[in-house]
Amino acid sequence: MSNVSAAVIQSMFNHLTASYSESEARDILVQKYPESESAIREIKAENFRTTVVEMGKVKSVAEPVTIETAPSVVELKTAVKAKIAKPKAEKAAKAPSKVDQAREIYEAAADKSRGAVIAVFMEKLGMSKAAASTYYYNIKG
Repeated sequence: MSNVSAAVIQSMFNHLTASYSESEARDILVQKYPESESAIREIKAENFRTTVVEMGKVKSVAEPVTIETAPSVVELKTAVKAKIAKPKAEKAAKAPSKVDQAREIYEAAADKSRGAVIAVFMEKLGMSKAAASTYYYNIKG
């Protein structure tokens, strides 16, 4: 293996300590880079920098995040919900469908004969004769 710079080891240590304890992070690095064991063992807790990301903005913190200083899960969930909550847009009232319009026309028609109703559907709803005939039979039941 090639020698790894102290800066790279420090960076890897910073990333590993986000998920592992300091001793576990050191052990992992020693296994991966045995030739740099002495440098890895010298890394001190006060030298590492924790990177905190808040809603897409990176903030660097000089001190490590500990159990006492870390926000609780409830606080995190509340913060995330507050950030992503969007007001619901009001939906515009939908225009009645052609089926609803055809049903109203049929019910209001004085002459419910097939030819008369189909002619009204074609005129008022802009349908072809075949479509108007299908609507007539579906609505008539």
